[in-house]
Amino acid sequence: MAKKRASKKSPPLDKRLAQSGKEELIEIIKAVVKREPAMKEVVELAMAAPKPGKPMNVSAYRQQARRTMETESPEAIENGLMDLRDAAARLAKSGDWLNAGAIYHVALDEAVAGYDDLVQSMDRDGDISVVMDDLAEGLGKALEKNRADAKTRWDWIETMLEARLADIELGGIDLAPSAYEAVLKFANDAEWERIVERSRDEAAHSRDWNRGCLIGFLVEGLERRNRAEEADELIRDLGAPEQRTYLLIRERKIEEAMKMIKKILAGAPGWVTNFADALLTAGAKEEALALVLEQGRDHWQNKDWLARYYRKHGSPQEAIEAQRKVFFDSPTVESYKSLREVSRKSRQWEAVRARALAELEGKGKFGALIEIALHEKDVARALELLPRVDTKPGWDYHDYRWEVARAAEKDHPQAAITLYQELAERDIGHRSRDSYRYAAEHLQRAKKLAERIGERSEWEEYLTALRARYPTLRALHDELLKARL
Repeated sequence: MAKKRASKKSPPLDKRLAQSGKEELIEIIKAVVKREPAMKEVVELAMAAPKPGKPMNVSAYRQQARRTMETESPEAIENGLMDLRDAAARLAKSGDWLNAGAIYHVALDEAVAGYDDLVQSMDRDGDISVVMDDLAEGLGKALEKNRADAKTRWDWIETMLEARLADIELGGIDLAPSAYEAVLKFANDAEWERIVERSRDEAAHSRDWNRGCLIGFLVEGLERRNRAEEADELIRDLGAPEQRTYLLIRERKIEEAMKMIKKILAGAPGWVTNFADALLTAGAKEEALALVLEQGRDHWQNKDWLARYYRKHGSPQEAIEAQRKVFFDSPTVESYKSLREVSRKSRQWEAVRARALAELEGKGKFGALIEIALHEKDVARALELLPRVDTKPGWDYHDYRWEVARAAEKDHPQAAITLYQELAERDIGHRSRDSYRYAAEHLQRAKKLAERIGERSEWEEYLTALRARYPTLRALHDELLKARL
């Protein structure tokens, strides 16, 4: 038998390149770029790498960021920004925060400038804005950790301020929120005065919502600097109507505040509970209650506020009645628990409970009744109610059989088996590989229960009949085999 010739392994690429001369390496790089033009960026960035201890030329990084934001692929934009983020992170890890900040800066600067309506429409899941926030966070750390000169510091801060302004202009989509915090936290007094000047100028020419965001930003910065009086004066001068109203409430100028509130609510009734909470904090309980009642006690938001108000400030009966309205507006387990809590305080729970459940049954809210029964561990009641649930498809339809089956396993195993069988056959009817997998999972649970109560033979008969009913569904039989059924 002839001996196999031993294959000779080539040396690693880095060793072969190390053995090449300068001219040869240049020719190799040119050949790679010619074959794959996109590699030109890699070469340019490698050439832009900083010399230890010296500021770098970031023009290549800026060009890459600009080209990245001009592409029409959200994945390409995300990946391009991630490459820049990672390049900066490597420098930060080595302790070179000045050059790391330089890359974070140009990447964020170009990203903010390029995040237009088209990019926003592509960024459906927010993946691009998440990477932009990473850039802002990195730039904030660089601002904190290195001693950059005044011009460099301001360039970085100005870019983060632009990120904040862009976010406001886009409607508050959380575009690079770390920039907001970094500016508030790390700007020195001189820089802050420039920020105030720029933001005030923007606010003076902005719509109410934009102006409110800008003034809110400045107010937070002034308060952090223990300049509350200046913050209040800024609100009086440039604040949005809502901000001026809150200030009047804090100053206990309730009558004047109420006049402004009425004007605001005429066009924006959704503010009512916010103002009512502020009035409560200021000790104006009667005005707060009257405001909500005047705006309509039947709105769900107002109902919830009134329930909270009466729990704290009203009589037991007022608290119960207000919470009942919340419960029937949204009959969930959580609202049921709140009703139970206020009713028990005055020892009326049994009567209130009976009335509430009877009213739900009269309105045909059997899904809510099942959820409450399961919450109270009354599985027999849940099983009794289950056939009464409306099974017509609709936006609010919910199949309660799975929850009831799980709850019934311990004390009602036969009923649970039946429900799992129904669920399995429902999923088989959907005719997809995933639905067959779900069906097999239901049948696995039913099989364990059948074995537990000594009905293995009955189970085998059922499964044989099930297989025979669907002889052509190969994917179903495959999933049943995988599940060892």
